[in-house]
Amino acid sequence: MSDTRDWRLGTTYSIHGYARVHGSFDEVPIFTAMNPAIAEQIMEDHQGALAARREAEALAEKLKSANKDNVALRVRLEAAKAETAKVRAEALNVVGTARRAHAVLDDQMRGHLRKLVDSAADIEAACE
Repeated sequence: MSDTRDWRLGTTYSIHGYARVHGSFDEVPIFTAMNPAIAEQIMEDHQGALAARREAEALAEKLKSANKDNVALRVRLEAAKAETAKVRAEALNVVGTARRAHAVLDDQMRGHLRKLVDSAADIEAACE
């Protein structure tokens, strides 16, 4: 595991690296380099790794949040699907009832028309 502490270069020779300890003024010696250029490269590498780690942690948190949102949205989707199925079943029931009512009314109207035609024929027959 990489060191997650912030580092700094020593001010006297610029070849010593120190790690800052959170909540304290103490610093822990980390490395001694051959020259200031190497020490600066070590610092840059550490800062780059530290920044990449922090970015990865932030992305991991975003992923956790997105996963929670995804789970919540899936639950809502399933509830919406169930509600849609319920409404669809009710709509099909209403359509079936309307069709049955239409058939009954159509049958009654045809019966009424037959009676009118029959009575008209009876009237004509009576007139002749």
